Amino acid sequence: MRQTPELTRQAGRIQAFRPEGERTDSPECRLLLSTWLIQCAITHHTCQAETRDDWLPSRVLDVGFLSDANVRLIIDTNTVPKARYFTLSHAWGSGPTYKLTQSNLARLQAGIPLSELPQTFRDAVQVTRSLNTRYLWIDSLCIIQDSPSDWQTQCLEMESVYSHTHLNLAATGSADSSGGLFHTRDLRFNHWAFTATIRPSSHPHPSSSSSAVSTITTTTPNRIFLYDSDFPAKQLEQAHLNRRAWVLQERLLPVRTLHFGRHQLFWECHDAPLLCETFPAGFPSRGFGTLLSHPWSLERHFRQSGFYPGDSFPNFSRVGVGAGVGNDSDDDIDGFYRYWAMVVEKYMTCGITKEGDKLIALSGVAKRMAKTPRSLPQSTTSAGERRERYIAGLWRDSLPKGLLWNVEDCRQASGQPSRRPEGGYRAPTWSWASVEGEILWGMDWSKGESRELAQVTKVEAEHVIPGDEFGQVHKAEMGIKGMLLGPLTLVRRGVDAVGGEYGFAGIMEEEESEEEESEEEESESLDSLRDEPIEVVQIEPDVPVVNLAGVRCLPVVMFPMSDPDVDIYTCLMLVPVGTEKRNGLDVYERVGHAILSNVTYLFDAEKGAARRSGLGCDLVEAEIVLI
Repeated sequence: MRQTPELTRQAGRIQAFRPEGERTDSPECRLLLSTWLIQCAITHHTCQAETRDDWLPSRVLDVGFLSDANVRLIIDTNTVPKARYFTLSHAWGSGPTYKLTQSNLARLQAGIPLSELPQTFRDAVQVTRSLNTRYLWIDSLCIIQDSPSDWQTQCLEMESVYSHTHLNLAATGSADSSGGLFHTRDLRFNHWAFTATIRPSSHPHPSSSSSAVSTITTTTPNRIFLYDSDFPAKQLEQAHLNRRAWVLQERLLPVRTLHFGRHQLFWECHDAPLLCETFPAGFPSRGFGTLLSHPWSLERHFRQSGFYPGDSFPNFSRVGVGAGVGNDSDDDIDGFYRYWAMVVEKYMTCGITKEGDKLIALSGVAKRMAKTPRSLPQSTTSAGERRERYIAGLWRDSLPKGLLWNVEDCRQASGQPSRRPEGGYRAPTWSWASVEGEILWGMDWSKGESRELAQVTKVEAEHVIPGDEFGQVHKAEMGIKGMLLGPLTLVRRGVDAVGGEYGFAGIMEEEESEEEESEEEESESLDSLRDEPIEVVQIEPDVPVVNLAGVRCLPVVMFPMSDPDVDIYTCLMLVPVGTEKRNGLDVYERVGHAILSNVTYLFDAEKGAARRSGLGCDLVEAEIVLI
């Protein structure tokens, strides 16, 4: 048995080990997870500051002691002393699982045999007991699953439940509650790291132009450590659990998360880098580039935000939220929106069983981010009433730029075509939550030299739970004022396996290469641009269509280019909702996102009239309602 690892990295040295024990509940593994927790509690100052052991969820499981045969549900934690508790993140799976209902509530309060619970729950109870903790929160056992009112009430404290947990136990290696936390593993499996000795040789490596071949020059024997740099992505990011939508906030909010992977244990906390059995004190600073570029990697997304400090996996304290976040500078505010966009982008690659949960399953993250008042000041209406900062998945103060999300290639992360959710209303069409698709905000959030061309005049929502601005909505609408270009016909030019390539009838995309452009063309006068075709930089419907008539383009932001005569216009594509009017205003729905260039004259009221006439469209300044 190896000694307890000293969880510090000496200068120039990385501690690396082959995991020991054929199961992840071996004595070596249990010793290591206990060491991680103790070291974090004692030496991690940020984790200490974020830890709260004086709060309990309204319900918890009392797991008792190691020798106890039963566990019981405490229905009202006001009756017990406050103490630390653990939480469990697990995939429900498609099969049956033990859950709290109105019919078994009394029995769970009285206590049930541990043997009646599924394996993952039993393992979580045993880990909680072994780490000297009395209480455990499991969603399926602490929320009455056949009571919509109880589910709504308990969801309101989800952010607090996961933010205040002492340790989140993640069943990362299991597809459902029967899989357990612990797994048998083959230590000979080729993804394990191993050591090798490099000895001096008088025969140099043959030269090669291939970047895959390198030469190691040495004059003395060297011990090196070889490993697959993709294994964190393969074992953690691609795990079934971490591709579930609900689990994203369960991973972001806790101070500490212990992942029980299929092949080894992983540890995440606010102060430590990602740890695992192979690298119990932290990963090497080099060699893990694929971890950052992998499409499922959290770190890939959050590294790009450029706002929050920290180089490792982003729990909120590491990345600044809730711990002295932000100031009044534009960079901080822009970074806040950039960070949220990346949260949503990651979230929309994850699967969700009940499509109606799309907003509520991310509400805990939104609530936590809203606790940054200097970045998002609470505002009021002219009548002095509190004005919501967050509506249907978007931050009010990010508008109108926040509307400029798009669905990448009309597809979902699974490769299936994007679509509207089934089962009724979920969100207004101007919200990313109104579509099942892979969402991107392909824009620069900084103000820079961009110019906003549309003005949001009002945003209103009716929430499923009155007063819960972060949860589900019955309906929402937005008043917006700007220039409407249309009507245009959206056409699909080519068809692929998902959605195809799109354009507007009568507007052709420029196909000239840079080499074909002459110096004379580059120096053309502004007047001659009237005869040039509009360049369609990008047209992305929210869901696949064939031909769609009556489309209006609403320019939202203009980005000036180096050529002063050619600007980039980022637009919403809208269609009218019949002849409906609200407060005398025409009503529209969003159908997509478009980026157009070489349209300076097109959006000029006087100079662009002839060109618009040739396209059979008009340019009208209007205030409309988006639903």
